[in-house]
Amino acid sequence: MRFVLALLSGILLATSEMASGLAPGVTIDGKVWTVADIESKRVVIEGGGKFIVVCKEGTKDKVMEAMKEKFDWSPGTKFSMMPMFAGHLAWDQIVFMLQMPEVEAIENDGVVRALVRQDL
Repeated sequence: MRFVLALLSGILLATSEMASGLAPGVTIDGKVWTVADIESKRVVIEGGGKFIVVCKEGTKDKVMEAMKEKFDWSPGTKFSMMPMFAGHLAWDQIVFMLQMPEVEAIENDGVVRALVRQDL
């Protein structure tokens, strides 16, 4: 429980410092991977993983509705007092949300196996 609270606090602190616009990428164990890294296959998550998605204030429902419509996806956890939700996400879902201005950050929530190509 402490880990989750510390993680959430860290995400909120990091997102408060972000400029408006799109999220810089998905954070996995403290390393940010951009949409370009994902699309070029520089980094790949085998089988997806569990992630926390932080939305701009008042936009969480819009993001969840877009995910439901495009992927028939619903989060495993909806945080009632915070603009965030968590659930298992695949790469295409992560890229989709990173391109939404309503999304401030996406960060792994637990063990995620990321494979990094060094030859790119």
